[in-house]
Amino acid sequence: MATVLLVEDKERYRVLVIGYLVKLGHTVIEASTIQQALELVEQLDSLGINIAVLDGNLSSGDYSGKDGKKIAEAIKAKNPAVKTIAWSGFAYTWGDAFVPKNIFTEEEMNTLAQEIQRLLAEI
Repeated sequence: MATVLLVEDKERYRVLVIGYLVKLGHTVIEASTIQQALELVEQLDSLGINIAVLDGNLSSGDYSGKDGKKIAEAIKAKNPAVKTIAWSGFAYTWGDAFVPKNIFTEEEMNTLAQEIQRLLAEI
């Protein structure tokens, strides 16, 4: 199982995803802001994080995906082995994988879980 860093600014989304991932046996560490996420990145190895699920836009009003990309780059600089998933309604290419985030269907949650498992197999 993975220790997942979930970075998402909307609490209702965090709660849904945390509940789902914990039911699958994963440990989830959450952040809702870029600053919180970057502070956790500094503790990446001591926290045992091996997968990061990153929202591209953290309440910045800018939909370029730069928020998630900044966190992904910080993660890779700290530990290149940690896998990152761009998780958004926009198709970003800066992660090791992309999972669409739209209406939180069971299929979307299963896709997220499958990508986590696929990336874990690469570690």
